[in-house]
Amino acid sequence: MAVFGRESVLSGNSKSYIKLGWVRRIRDAEPLDTEESIRRYVRCQIFCMLGSTLFADKLTAYAHAKYLLLLHDF
Repeated sequence: MAVFGRESVLSGNSKSYIKLGWVRRIRDAEPLDTEESIRRYVRCQIFCMLGSTLFADKLTAYAHAKYLLLLHDF
């Protein structure tokens, strides 16, 4: 929650994966009018890139929650 400013939506089959669609919706809804909202936008974008490009699963629909630690101290 500290990374995205909202409670995360985890996948139903495994509690360690976060839906990338949910992260993209947060990213697209950010108003980008404050420094904190810009940081949340960039965190969402980086997490989507990590989950869909660098460490993609077969569907590229989920990203492992362990990558959130990389974005905590942004």
